[in-house]
Amino acid sequence: MNTKQVQLIEDFLMNQDESDRAFYRPIIDVLTRLGYTPKRTASAIFGLDFRHPALNQTIAKFYPHDFRLKYFASPDYSEQFHTSVKNVIEEFHGKYTGCYGCGRCGDDLMGYTYVYKDGRKVFRCGRELNTIPNASIEDLDEIMRLIHVQHEFFQRVQ
Repeated sequence: MNTKQVQLIEDFLMNQDESDRAFYRPIIDVLTRLGYTPKRTASAIFGLDFRHPALNQTIAKFYPHDFRLKYFASPDYSEQFHTSVKNVIEEFHGKYTGCYGCGRCGDDLMGYTYVYKDGRKVFRCGRELNTIPNASIEDLDEIMRLIHVQHEFFQRVQ
């Protein structure tokens, strides 16, 4: 990382409360070690977008009290992460579901499938980040595992 990127991280963390700093700091450390670089998000709210330049992939975005992550490569994650997929499907009334037809996946669709209790399945494109509701320091182990699984997937499909 260059000095501008280090300063960007410090500016972001400085504007967070202590619990959010404790939550974001270890995630930032892992992401930067894996080669993801921070960029200020293109929004009015100061956030960070973590993209890997060699893999051309974004894996996470941070805003104050709003953590977004890609984790579709993992076949196993907790109910909180399943709920994240469901929340987006329902919040936008199914608008951001299905395959967008971009052709990047080829024959094997890459994304999330949410299965409702009635058996109905809804696919959400893996190019999208999911907001993890109420993500906290207690979720760090799972978040770290999901980041590593997703990163390894990006490396394989590059």
